[in-house]
Amino acid sequence: MTDDIKKGEMIPERMPEALLADIFPKGIVVISEEFTGASLPEQNSPPQAPASPLQEGTMPVRPEVTVAYQYLGGFGKKVLVVVHDPTSLHLNQQDLEFLGKIIGAGKLSMADIALVNAATQQPEYYALQEQLPASVALYFGIEPATIGAPVKFPQFQVQQWNHCTFLFSPDFEALSPFASNAVALKKELWAALKKIFPL
Repeated sequence: MTDDIKKGEMIPERMPEALLADIFPKGIVVISEEFTGASLPEQNSPPQAPASPLQEGTMPVRPEVTVAYQYLGGFGKKVLVVVHDPTSLHLNQQDLEFLGKIIGAGKLSMADIALVNAATQQPEYYALQEQLPASVALYFGIEPATIGAPVKFPQFQVQQWNHCTFLFSPDFEALSPFASNAVALKKELWAALKKIFPL
């Protein structure tokens, strides 16, 4: 800080998480003052000695995920399916059967995926990715950006980002036989899924 800026006048801005991820691809650890017990020096206090550098060969460790998200499935093939169903713990029976047909067409089963309901547990993208590091992420009825993913793209556009293939689709209600535009939406979903799975 310069002398003409008084203490308390400068407010740090939070850097976007996507930018941090690009700058620090191996992760970064932020230790709060509470945790270290340290405090910022007063404006007129003498300078303190710098902290000792890390020993050679050591590296800060990313903090462990403190939230354990509930999911249905075995996650064997690292396929994450995020839905938004406020009526069920994971997904209502009718939509679960429809999802079974979708993943079955891609030669997958519930043992291969992790089904997370964003309506019942409000997941945060980075914590979810830490717990379930997916190679494919399918979002039904909820945009990835809604849970904090730093990517935004149109429905049915297959998108690669951070070693993961994303697909955002309307919810299962819009894809149901009773929906007016369901046939057209299912065709778009099928075309997008062909780009991800060997159908």
